[in-house]
Amino acid sequence: MAEQKWQGDIGLYGLAVMGQNFALNIASKGFNIAVCNRSPSKVDACVERAKKEKLDDKLKGYKKSDTDGLKDFIQAIKKPRAVVILVKAGKPVDSTIELLRDVMEDGDIIIDGGNEWFENTERREKLCKNLEKKDENTKDEDVLKEDKTFNLDVLKKVDESKPYLYYMGMGVSGGETGARFGPSLMPGGSLFAYRTVEKIVLAAAAKSDDGTVCCKYLGPGGSGNYIKMVHNGIEYGDMQLIAEAYDILKNIVGYNNEQIGQVFDAWNGKKDVDLAKGGTGNTGQLKSYLIEISGDIFKKKDDIVEGKENYLVDQVYDKTGQKGTGRWTIQEAAERGIAAPTISAALTARNISALKSERIVASKRFKAPPISLIPKDKQNDFVGQVRQALYASKICSYTQGMNIIRQMAKDKGWDKDDTWDIGGIASIWKEGCIIRARFLDEITDAYKTYQEKEKKVLPSLLMADKFSKGVEDSEKAW
Repeated sequence: MAEQKWQGDIGLYGLAVMGQNFALNIASKGFNIAVCNRSPSKVDACVERAKKEKLDDKLKGYKKSDTDGLKDFIQAIKKPRAVVILVKAGKPVDSTIELLRDVMEDGDIIIDGGNEWFENTERREKLCKNLEKKDENTKDEDVLKEDKTFNLDVLKKVDESKPYLYYMGMGVSGGETGARFGPSLMPGGSLFAYRTVEKIVLAAAAKSDDGTVCCKYLGPGGSGNYIKMVHNGIEYGDMQLIAEAYDILKNIVGYNNEQIGQVFDAWNGKKDVDLAKGGTGNTGQLKSYLIEISGDIFKKKDDIVEGKENYLVDQVYDKTGQKGTGRWTIQEAAERGIAAPTISAALTARNISALKSERIVASKRFKAPPISLIPKDKQNDFVGQVRQALYASKICSYTQGMNIIRQMAKDKGWDKDDTWDIGGIASIWKEGCIIRARFLDEITDAYKTYQEKEKKVLPSLLMADKFSKGVEDSEKAW
């Protein structure tokens, strides 16, 4: 009996660290995956990693530079062939799509897993679809069959030399570690494409302690990339709020880095840490990944420069930039008529930070006012007030992000009858991603409870009892 030919359940093109890690993640879940890259060395590196992890029976590498290498890569995947592309956003994505269109066949699937502007996703979806109505009077709802495949009885090709393809944009959050061990995944686009790869992406996604799978089909078009964009905008807000809390604890309370690290550990409810160090009334309600790693960072000593005992945070150059998703979030907030002052202020802070030389000049002209430190006997109460203010501000940051998503869902028709599961979006951020936090469960519950009672979407998180009370209780400290 002839040996059965190896076939990939899915393919992945783009083998920088994120691509390699995601490929190994999929392989480790028991799926066969074919991988390909422009640079042969990246293919070799990925294959070698698979061998070391004893996954070489699940992962096969193909080099674009080889004669027919790209074609062999595609042919190695089961039909309908689904290929995830993880390359730099923008023109590299367009170039990769054109390469794949030349070797893929009708009915195959492309999934862009990068941080991409949602309108680019929708433009590429139209390009890859490569179909138009035969009769302009055909209704939009008739262009897809019941199984969400294209209805070729009413459609014709735009370019006969190219295949018609299904397209998805899938947000991937969690960085390199998340990609390897379980990211938060935000897929949108073709429902047929999602159903085809559903078992694979659900297996690869992060799982929370309560069993929640951090992956959910979010809707048509660029919905997946859009929601990942807003996720990043919320992340901008979260990180700026933490930076401001650190600044207050250091320069107004007068705590050193070790003490600030202990405060953050207490805010995070870290095991074996006295919650009282988080200030009056601390219950660990700020528990989150960002609070956790911030506490670790503040206590980290400089282990790079030999012979120094400085804290690493004090050696970091105070200049940063942005990759674009925060800016896009604010642009969309303005476009949708949604107030997003917390996220906007965070973006502004980054822009000001980037102007390091100008800030140095300005600091000589504009003298800072004197700062009076909080008396020691009042420090604990004040730290509690900082915690309350941080909590209230985080509520506002998440509220702004969810309001942007809700309005976009209305504008784009993702939510046709005011029943869209926005709370479900919060649930897929519970693990794997940067903004995972204890109160995401509370956000999910707030939307679910309101929808069950009122039969429509909660208009704003601030209108949910728990969060309105949280803000009211924190208002004086804030």
